[in-house]
Amino acid sequence: MPHALGIEIREYQSAIAKSAVQSNMLVVLPTGLGKTAVALLVAAERLSMFPGEGGSHANPLADRIRMIRDEVLKAKELKEIVSMLFLKIACKLADSVN
Repeated sequence: MPHALGIEIREYQSAIAKSAVQSNMLVVLPTGLGKTAVALLVAAERLSMFPGEGGSHANPLADRIRMIRDEVLKAKELKEIVSMLFLKIACKLADSVN
């Protein structure tokens, strides 16, 4: 199922993300099953839920340089979509100040 982030979201990824939005969670899945997609869903949802909480942010962590490089490349592919998301969040924040 396509998502607003422009990525294909599987049903189990959506279910994991919904749970992770509600509480702290460690997601353990085999390579290629979409941990990055889950992280993007959770980050997008949390950022939209708390746009004015002192500059909400999401910090991706990885234990290997290669993993970080891969995540940066994926982020560059999604740059336009993510930029639009952050623009929407910034607009909500600006509206809440006025």
